[in-house]
Amino acid sequence: MAFAYFPHTEDDIRQMLDIYAPYIENTTITFEYDVPSEAEFLQRFRDITAEFPWLVWEEEGRVLGYAYGSLPFARAAYAWAGEVSINLAADAHGRGIGRKLYQALEDAAGQMRGGWDDA
Repeated sequence: MAFAYFPHTEDDIRQMLDIYAPYIENTTITFEYDVPSEAEFLQRFRDITAEFPWLVWEEEGRVLGYAYGSLPFARAAYAWAGEVSINLAADAHGRGIGRKLYQALEDAAGQMRGGWDDA
């Protein structure tokens, strides 16, 4: 079992998009209507990783989940805040991967940005 920490390779973009797509197509939790193209998802990845950590859970070369932090809003008053997103492959649910990704993301954010606001 391997856990890849930020920064990791952009080679996983397709697998991460494949994980994200069912959340868009089958739920309302993403607030998106259309699955982004691979190019758009790659640009999101680049924009986010310029400032926040993006972590991937990978086993035997297969991405089972990923987590990243981002700004919830573009307004200056929110510059201190962070939003967490964690997405898992359907067969990775219930294995504690999300919890481990969350903890690792919190640790990485502390190193990159001085931590999340605990308020």
